[in-house]
Formats: sequence, structure tokens, C-alpha cells
Amino acid sequence: MAVAREARGAGVASTRGPRFSAARARSQPATGEPAVPGADGAGTALTDLDGCIDLDIAATPFTNTLPIRRLGLRPGGAADVEVVYIAVPDLRVSRVRQRYCCLRAEKGCGVYLYENLQNGFRAELPVDADGLVLDYPEQWRRRGPGRTTT
Repeated sequence: MAVAREARGAGVASTRGPRFSAARARSQPATGEPAVPGADGAGTALTDLDGCIDLDIAATPFTNTLPIRRLGLRPGGAADVEVVYIAVPDLRVSRVRQRYCCLRAEKGCGVYLYENLQNGFRAELPVDADGLVLDYPEQWRRRGPGRTTT
């Protein structure tokens, strides 16, 4: 599904930045038939995703970087976000409420508490100076140059 984003703010750092809009979503069936506005490939309306700013793909910690960078939280700061969540491997799409809290931020690294407010999952995520996740406990660990300890 290709998703058009509608700008509603003054830049990427704004929590009022680009948002998902089902009115602008398009899916392109393999048959080449015209796309159905605001629907997935099966024709199901995606209006429950309206207003989501961020995307979270279950198979990668990279998508945690999007709200971490956009929110620009300082130590002790927290924010709740609504995201378009894509489960893997079934590619089920849903709306999920998440919270990010900046626990520590120092030059070159930081640590954020990520919480899925719907299922209670929590994880402390160390990040590098660019907000890229270095370690996602029990799931993923960055290797190679640029890996720092926190």
C-alpha cells in the first residue's frame, strides 16, 4: 500500500507534522485496476489510522528512531504518540498508542524508555548521537563501527 502523507505543520521536528490520512491512502491491486481511496488491498477502509504521524514496523528498530528524533525530548521528558503499526510476518496494520521517555541524553548517546501502552511491553533503548537504536533487548543489536556502549 502506498501512503500519501499530508503536511500539517512546520517541519519534521513538529508533533503536528505529516500525518496519515485515509482519504489520501491508495492501494494498487495486482490486476492494475484503479486504487480504492482510503482502503487496503481487500477494500477495507483504513480510517482508524487517520492522524497517525509515525510508522512502526515490528521487524526493525529503525522505526523507533522516527519519533525519538521528531520529539526531541530532553531527560525526564515523555510523549505519547499514535503510530501505524505493521506486524511481521503477517503485515497486519493497526493503530497503536506508544510512549517515549528520555531517560538520559549525553553527547554521543542516550537512553529512551519505549512503552506500548496497549499491551504493556516496555524496553530501554540505547541510541547513538543520531537517535538510531543500538540495542533492542532480546531482539536486535547493532554491530560494527559506530557501536557505542551506554
